[in-house]
Amino acid sequence: MPPGICRRTFQPAFTTGSGIYKSTNGGTTFSLLSGGPDAAINFPLCADISSTGILYVTYTTAWDGGAGLVYKYSTLGIGANITPTATNGTGFAGIDVCDTDPNKIITFTWKWGWNNNGAQGISYSENGGTSWNNKSFLLSNFNDTPWWDSNDLQWTYSAGAMFDPNDPKKVWFTHGYGVMTARDITVANPIYDSPMLGLEELVVLQVFAAPSPNTNSLYAAVADVRGFRIQNRDVVPTATIDNGARGMTSCFDYCVADPNFIARVGDDEYYWQSPGWGYKTTDGGNNWIAFGSKPANAAHGNISISATDKNRMVWAPINFSGCGWNVLPYYTTNGGSSWSKVSGIPAGNNDCTEEWSGSRFLVSDRVNGSKFYYYTYTSGGTAAFYRSTNGGQTFSKLMV
Repeated sequence: MPPGICRRTFQPAFTTGSGIYKSTNGGTTFSLLSGGPDAAINFPLCADISSTGILYVTYTTAWDGGAGLVYKYSTLGIGANITPTATNGTGFAGIDVCDTDPNKIITFTWKWGWNNNGAQGISYSENGGTSWNNKSFLLSNFNDTPWWDSNDLQWTYSAGAMFDPNDPKKVWFTHGYGVMTARDITVANPIYDSPMLGLEELVVLQVFAAPSPNTNSLYAAVADVRGFRIQNRDVVPTATIDNGARGMTSCFDYCVADPNFIARVGDDEYYWQSPGWGYKTTDGGNNWIAFGSKPANAAHGNISISATDKNRMVWAPINFSGCGWNVLPYYTTNGGSSWSKVSGIPAGNNDCTEEWSGSRFLVSDRVNGSKFYYYTYTSGGTAAFYRSTNGGQTFSKLMV
């Protein structure tokens, strides 16, 4: 917002259910702007004020659904609908007015991507919103980070958008994966870049380092792209642990007696009854081998390895009806070739196992290879702590 305008003349304030108010005295008093959309169903998200004092506002009608709107408000506080045609069925998010030309505007819908012939929700105007040019977003014109799944970009969310202050043709914007730029937003098919080096949005569920003789620096379990084996924490990795496969790794664990033996579990990240999987490595992650079998419907959750016996593991998958699976923990004594259900843990939801909880609720003792510990919590305040002293075969509730 230009100095002087936002401080002394035009200070907008959003209120749900009422609309947008302005103040001309630094917030001492406010008055409602007129001519806006129905405030009962249209919620303002982002705004920007041009150098001439025009306020531009984006709206949405519902979270993750319902076409949004774009309005402009004159210096008198009177609104006008200037919504682009490319609504993409969702609300509008970021909007920005060029500092050097108040007629140039860029706005994005929340969701956009490769569909619809590559044109979806990116709108640019050179006349203050009187007309808009819908910009393409072609996969062939996108220079992405090596491990990004291009299919994910069809639904990822946009937030902020701004013209480059040194180059009005260049546009910066944020979205669910990080930061992007359009080299020249004025052309029909812009070239898009991801100018990031280790800066991006990743849902990280676990980061750990295994002791010597494992020489890798870090392991990271993440959503969307499964995870990373990071050999040098000062260098951005060039590939994921599964070479770009989609999914979420929920947990890693290593064997204290053999730190190069690591196991991991996860799922395909569909939330409802998502297919699950488990892998192990004997060389620190250079090569991964799928478990020889898995318990029926086992997905995600936690995996823990005996401190002294790498073939003995306990897998506690999703046990949460909201995700479609209720599976109790299982143990293996042969590295995952076969599994047996543990005893002593009662049936019923364990909220800690919900797919996006990121909880570590199952661990192995780091010294005694026969001991494992399990925590359960159910909404409403019921919690319990269990211990196994026979390698995960049976658990007993501890008094805490």
